[in-house]
Amino acid sequence: MDALRLQEMGMLLNKHLGPLFGEPLVVLDVGAYDVNGTHRPAMPQAWTYIGSDVRPGPNVDIVQASPYLIQDEGGIFDAVLCSATLEHVARPWRLVPEMARMLCPQGYLFVGVPWRWERHDHPADYWRILCGGLGILFEDAGLDTVEVYDKNDFTWGVARAR
Repeated sequence: MDALRLQEMGMLLNKHLGPLFGEPLVVLDVGAYDVNGTHRPAMPQAWTYIGSDVRPGPNVDIVQASPYLIQDEGGIFDAVLCSATLEHVARPWRLVPEMARMLCPQGYLFVGVPWRWERHDHPADYWRILCGGLGILFEDAGLDTVEVYDKNDFTWGVARAR
Protein backbone atom coordinates (compact mmCIF):
# COMPACT_ATOMS: atom_id res chain seq x y z
CA MET A 1 0.00 0.00 0.00
CA ASP A 2 1.56 3.27 -0.98
CA ALA A 3 2.08 5.97 1.61
CA LEU A 4 -0.52 8.35 0.09
CA ARG A 5 -3.34 5.81 0.34
CA LEU A 6 -2.35 4.77 3.85
CA GLN A 7 -2.20 8.43 4.87
CA GLU A 8 -5.62 9.20 3.36
CA MET A 9 -7.26 6.24 5.09
CA GLY A 10 -5.61 7.29 8.35
CA MET A 11 -6.97 10.81 7.91
CA LEU A 12 -10.49 9.46 7.36
CA LEU A 13 -10.27 7.18 10.39
CA ASN A 14 -9.01 10.07 12.52
CA LYS A 15 -11.72 12.42 11.24
CA HIS A 16 -14.63 10.04 11.84
CA LEU A 17 -13.39 7.76 14.63
CA GLY A 18 -10.71 9.91 16.30
CA PRO A 19 -12.62 10.36 19.56
CA LEU A 20 -12.81 6.56 19.77
CA PHE A 21 -9.07 5.81 19.32
CA GLY A 22 -8.82 4.65 22.95
CA GLU A 23 -11.98 2.54 22.76
CA PRO A 24 -11.89 -1.20 21.99
CA LEU A 25 -13.31 -1.07 18.45
CA VAL A 26 -13.37 -4.06 16.10
CA VAL A 27 -12.31 -3.25 12.52
CA LEU A 28 -12.66 -5.47 9.46
CA ASP A 29 -10.40 -4.87 6.44
CA VAL A 30 -11.93 -6.43 3.31
CA GLY A 31 -9.42 -7.33 0.62
CA ALA A 32 -6.61 -7.39 3.17
CA TYR A 33 -4.27 -9.84 1.40
CA ASP A 34 -0.88 -8.14 1.62
CA VAL A 35 0.20 -7.43 -1.96
CA ASN A 36 1.94 -4.13 -1.20
CA GLY A 37 1.22 -3.21 2.43
CA THR A 38 -1.76 -3.16 4.78
CA HIS A 39 -3.75 -0.93 7.11
CA ARG A 40 -2.83 -3.04 10.16
CA PRO A 41 0.11 -0.84 11.26
CA ALA A 42 -2.14 2.26 11.24
CA MET A 43 -4.63 0.84 13.74
CA PRO A 44 -4.69 2.24 17.28
CA GLN A 45 -3.52 -0.26 19.88
CA ALA A 46 -6.97 -0.51 21.50
CA TRP A 47 -8.58 -1.68 18.25
CA THR A 48 -8.91 -5.27 17.09
CA TYR A 49 -7.98 -5.48 13.41
CA ILE A 50 -9.22 -8.41 11.33
CA GLY A 51 -8.22 -8.84 7.70
CA SER A 52 -10.43 -10.77 5.27
CA ASP A 53 -9.89 -11.90 1.71
CA VAL A 54 -11.08 -14.59 -0.70
CA ARG A 55 -7.81 -16.50 -0.34
CA PRO A 56 -5.50 -17.29 2.56
CA GLY A 57 -2.21 -15.46 2.82
CA PRO A 58 -0.34 -12.69 4.55
CA ASN A 59 -2.56 -10.40 6.66
CA VAL A 60 -5.65 -12.60 6.14
CA ASP A 61 -7.42 -13.62 9.36
CA ILE A 62 -10.75 -14.62 7.76
CA VAL A 63 -10.94 -16.42 4.43
CA GLN A 64 -14.26 -15.32 3.01
CA ALA A 65 -16.84 -17.96 2.13
CA SER A 66 -17.15 -16.29 -1.30
CA PRO A 67 -16.43 -12.89 -2.83
CA TYR A 68 -19.88 -11.80 -1.68
CA LEU A 69 -20.12 -13.60 1.68
CA ILE A 70 -17.52 -12.56 4.24
CA GLN A 71 -18.83 -14.72 7.07
CA ASP A 72 -22.20 -15.89 8.37
CA GLU A 73 -22.31 -13.61 11.42
CA GLY A 74 -22.95 -9.97 10.62
CA GLY A 75 -23.49 -6.77 12.55
CA ILE A 76 -20.35 -7.10 14.67
CA PHE A 77 -17.82 -4.61 13.28
CA ASP A 78 -17.55 -0.98 14.34
CA ALA A 79 -15.80 -0.15 11.08
CA VAL A 80 -15.13 -1.86 7.77
CA LEU A 81 -12.26 -0.76 5.53
CA CYS A 82 -11.94 -1.55 1.84
CA SER A 83 -9.09 0.08 -0.03
CA ALA A 84 -7.80 -0.72 -3.53
CA THR A 85 -10.08 -3.76 -3.66
CA LEU A 86 -13.42 -2.94 -5.33
CA GLU A 87 -11.77 -2.58 -8.74
CA HIS A 88 -10.83 -6.28 -8.47
CA VAL A 89 -14.36 -7.44 -7.57
CA ALA A 90 -16.44 -8.58 -10.53
CA ARG A 91 -19.69 -7.36 -8.93
CA PRO A 92 -18.95 -4.61 -6.40
CA TRP A 93 -22.70 -3.93 -6.12
CA ARG A 94 -22.89 -7.30 -4.32
CA LEU A 95 -19.87 -6.81 -2.05
CA VAL A 96 -20.82 -3.34 -0.73
CA PRO A 97 -24.11 -4.61 0.78
CA GLU A 98 -22.19 -7.51 2.34
CA MET A 99 -19.74 -5.07 3.92
CA ALA A 100 -22.74 -3.06 5.17
CA ARG A 101 -24.18 -6.25 6.68
CA MET A 102 -20.94 -6.69 8.66
CA LEU A 103 -21.40 -3.31 10.38
CA CYS A 104 -22.96 -2.87 13.78
CA PRO A 105 -25.65 -0.14 14.00
CA GLN A 106 -24.04 3.26 13.41
CA GLY A 107 -20.84 1.56 12.20
CA TYR A 108 -18.72 3.15 9.46
CA LEU A 109 -17.65 1.88 6.04
CA PHE A 110 -14.44 3.45 4.64
CA VAL A 111 -13.72 2.87 0.94
CA GLY A 112 -10.88 3.90 -1.34
CA VAL A 113 -10.97 2.84 -4.98
CA PRO A 114 -9.08 4.12 -8.03
CA TRP A 115 -10.90 6.20 -10.58
CA ARG A 116 -7.80 6.59 -12.73
CA TRP A 117 -5.05 3.98 -12.55
CA GLU A 118 -3.20 1.62 -14.82
CA ARG A 119 -4.50 -1.90 -15.24
CA HIS A 120 -3.30 -4.13 -12.40
CA ASP A 121 -4.58 -7.69 -12.33
CA HIS A 122 -4.77 -9.16 -8.80
CA PRO A 123 -6.16 -11.52 -10.12
CA ALA A 124 -8.34 -9.36 -12.42
CA ASP A 125 -9.05 -5.65 -12.84
CA TYR A 126 -12.68 -4.80 -13.67
CA TRP A 127 -13.68 -1.29 -12.62
CA ARG A 128 -12.88 2.35 -12.02
CA ILE A 129 -15.40 4.00 -9.70
CA LEU A 130 -16.13 7.73 -9.59
CA CYS A 131 -17.70 9.69 -6.73
CA GLY A 132 -21.24 9.38 -8.06
CA GLY A 133 -20.86 5.64 -8.53
CA LEU A 134 -19.56 5.11 -5.00
CA GLY A 135 -22.47 7.14 -3.63
CA ILE A 136 -24.93 4.91 -5.52
CA LEU A 137 -23.22 1.77 -4.17
CA PHE A 138 -23.61 3.14 -0.63
CA GLU A 139 -27.25 4.12 -1.23
CA ASP A 140 -28.17 0.75 -2.74
CA ALA A 141 -26.56 -0.98 0.28
CA GLY A 142 -28.85 0.95 2.65
CA LEU A 143 -26.04 3.12 4.03
CA ASP A 144 -26.04 6.85 4.69
CA THR A 145 -23.28 8.57 2.73
CA VAL A 146 -21.16 10.73 5.02
CA GLU A 147 -18.70 11.99 2.40
CA VAL A 148 -17.37 11.08 -1.03
CA TYR A 149 -14.49 12.84 -2.82
CA ASP A 150 -11.59 12.20 -5.18
CA LYS A 151 -7.94 12.74 -4.41
CA ASN A 152 -4.73 11.45 -5.99
CA ASP A 153 -6.54 9.35 -8.63
CA PHE A 154 -8.65 7.64 -5.96
CA THR A 155 -12.31 7.97 -5.01
CA TRP A 156 -12.71 8.01 -1.23
CA GLY A 157 -15.94 7.47 0.61
CA VAL A 158 -17.33 7.11 4.08
CA ALA A 159 -20.79 5.75 4.81
CA ARG A 160 -22.61 4.91 8.02
CA ALA A 161 -25.00 2.12 8.90
CA ARG A 162 -28.41 3.08 10.19
